[in-house]
Amino acid sequence: MLYAIAVRQLPTALVAASINLEPIFGLLIAVVVLGERVSPAQMLGGVVVVGGVWLTHRP
Repeated sequence: MLYAIAVRQLPTALVAASINLEPIFGLLIAVVVLGERVSPAQMLGGVVVVGGVWLTHRP
């Protein structure tokens, strides 16, 4: 539902790039709620994803 609202309010390219952050939030919730451990590969992947989203969002 929030995705549909975002598509209506924001440019589609911005929303499409931001959807890549979903796994990052899933991992953070798993760490907080379930006490999961984060591996170095997951950390590296998160940095790459956040970096990619940042690159697409900058003017």
